[in-house]
Amino acid sequence: GTMSEATSAYGPSAYLQENATKMQIETLKTEEKKAIVDLNDAATKAGYQDVPKAFLLRFLENSNFDPTKAFEKLTPFLDWYKDEKIADLTKENEPKENIVMRKCIPHLVYGPDNEGRPVYFELTGKIRCDLLHANITKDNFLKCHAWGMQNMMARGEESSLELKKPVTKFVMVMDLDGMSFA
Repeated sequence: GTMSEATSAYGPSAYLQENATKMQIETLKTEEKKAIVDLNDAATKAGYQDVPKAFLLRFLENSNFDPTKAFEKLTPFLDWYKDEKIADLTKENEPKENIVMRKCIPHLVYGPDNEGRPVYFELTGKIRCDLLHANITKDNFLKCHAWGMQNMMARGEESSLELKKPVTKFVMVMDLDGMSFA
């Protein structure tokens, strides 16, 4: 399957998991679908235009489909997403600081597991905290982390298209060998 190249103010559609979200919404109960409409209406009234359905759904799922509670969490997220220019963090636009991250945090991204979820494997016990701390700011660390998450979501969207079912989660394996709390 090829990924759609449609882009909104929130970035390319693959990073917003538009197809996976559409498939997921089809399986929702009527009142859950209504909550998406209500949350979208509230966001629009508050000045947030064309909020991706994946964002609406994510915050509703984490608020038991209560649009009021979801709205309280969604709006600061949307402000952060815009202020930090997360939409620009695409595979082709890797932050230059990620070179430092790759040297300090040994990890791999494997192909999908048997359910289509991308697999992130990290040798957490081998992270070079000293080098990380000396060479990257907290803001740049967060930008690199967000870039990695964006790309994991795009991989999930790829799986959704191939498997014709929503893949909106990924697996994270952390190998703690060598880690100490001393």
